[in-house]
Amino acid sequence: MHFRFTEIFAYINHAVTRRLRSEDYIQVGKTHYDTIYQDRIMSVRAYPPLEEKCIVVDSHSIPVSNESYAIPVVLVPPLGVYSWVFDLLVERSFVRFLLAHGFKVYVIDWGSPRPQDSNLRLTDYVNNWMPKAITSIQHHSNSKDVSLVGYCLGGLIALMYTAIASQPTATNNKIESSYENISPVVNLVTLASPINFHGKDWVGRFSVFAKGPMKSLRRLIPNRSLKFFGAEKLRNRLFHVRGKTLSMAFRATDPIGSIKSYLKLLQHMADKEYVIGYMNLSEWFTHMSDFPGGTIHDLLQYFGVDNRLMQGEFKVGKAKAQLSDIQSRLLVIAGDTDTIVSVDAAKHLLNLVGSTDTTFLEEPGGHAGVLGGKLASTHTWTDCVDWLKTRSS
Repeated sequence: MHFRFTEIFAYINHAVTRRLRSEDYIQVGKTHYDTIYQDRIMSVRAYPPLEEKCIVVDSHSIPVSNESYAIPVVLVPPLGVYSWVFDLLVERSFVRFLLAHGFKVYVIDWGSPRPQDSNLRLTDYVNNWMPKAITSIQHHSNSKDVSLVGYCLGGLIALMYTAIASQPTATNNKIESSYENISPVVNLVTLASPINFHGKDWVGRFSVFAKGPMKSLRRLIPNRSLKFFGAEKLRNRLFHVRGKTLSMAFRATDPIGSIKSYLKLLQHMADKEYVIGYMNLSEWFTHMSDFPGGTIHDLLQYFGVDNRLMQGEFKVGKAKAQLSDIQSRLLVIAGDTDTIVSVDAAKHLLNLVGSTDTTFLEEPGGHAGVLGGKLASTHTWTDCVDWLKTRSS
């Protein structure tokens, strides 16, 4: 009887507290880091080695390795979410998992764009901030080589940067760096990143839906006339998506899943650890950042409408690139139940690059679960770490 009363009290307490003081349950981004570079809203985070002898990941104890790998791992988040998706919970942190296995870990933080940042274009991220971030990491880690791990759109940004940096002769494409090697990216991992924008997933459906309006906009406002009458600024403001709107759109991609998840929360409300896990994973899609209008327009025009990545080439700003020039070792990961980026949409990359060392893994989980779900540490994270270990000496 006493046990039953305690459980009821815990249930009511968690139900009320999570509404009134949600900050008591939120643990995102708690791992200590140093900011080694900043340019406007973008910054680069460096995570020092762990001081513990072992860490706990989803109730499993993992010893902290004494081994240190020479090539640092750079985590690239997508736009629209915050960089703490790699550091979701103290016991479910991809950052801490990598540190425990002996890697130097860096995270590129795209910041929190505001409506006045609607003019940010894809070239700002790929041609400007990525090379600056990589150069700062090269100096800080004392390594000319890096491993890039990009999630969703972060994987595309990492891919485009790698492709442009891999061009053999095009001097106008050269990304400035203090090192002379063509591309510093020796290992590239894309996680739930769309390559085919015309697939049967949500990315494909939205791209097909947007084709008509985008073509009409091209005819109405040609690119050559955008600088006149403030048309470019107007276009960027029109395409700019606020974080709250983005959150609603993502939740709408799987309404049944959201309902099932909430029903499970009601069943386990007395379990504080379950509530904490739910609240932090929910934070991912309920508190998203603004998505700059200029970047959305570029993505829709170049990839959504034209599907240029499937053609094996693309142009960002003045930089042109061929995916076949990429020689970096490549790991492509897709979630088996991902409705936003399907397995097929992600897997196409293997056929487009020039890499001879390529691997594809289909891991359990949806778009968020494949990176931050309960099975991520024993599947996605472990497989990614095992793949990197043999390629990071």
